[in-house]
Amino acid sequence: MEETVSNLRKARALYVQRQQDYEKAKDSADKAENCENSESSSKVDKKRRLEDDTLQKAKEAETTYKACVAEANERQQCLEKTKKEVLEEVRELICHCDQTMKAVTVSYFQLQHAMSAPSPVQFQTLCESSRLYEPGQQYMEYVKRLPEPSGRSSKVLPAFVFEPYSPDSR
Repeated sequence: MEETVSNLRKARALYVQRQQDYEKAKDSADKAENCENSESSSKVDKKRRLEDDTLQKAKEAETTYKACVAEANERQQCLEKTKKEVLEEVRELICHCDQTMKAVTVSYFQLQHAMSAPSPVQFQTLCESSRLYEPGQQYMEYVKRLPEPSGRSSKVLPAFVFEPYSPDSR
């Protein structure tokens, strides 16, 4: 993702540079056309060819920039999907572990209860409290107690958008 964002920044910088180059070439060609006399028609043609060339490069840079925006959005969506899948898997594994621990704990205390007649009430109480446990409950309580993330990771990541060139913004 970092590489994609880096490519996006480079593509945007190239896009802005090519747009500026095109504006300069266009202004130069317009000035040459306004000052045209019979001797400088080849210079005007040369400046017009340069303007066409810079326009083509600007269009190519724009296409590249738009492709980078699309790729960055696709990678970001893929990253969010993967994150969601991993968290769902972790939750399922924790629930499975809790169910196993619950079964083992209940069995352990039932065995203790059966083996030790002098303290049956205590083991029976532990056995009953283990039966009441809901799998995943501890994990959910832990997640609820977590403070809200305040860093960059807590923010909803904005989608990347194509920003058209304007001479005023750089």
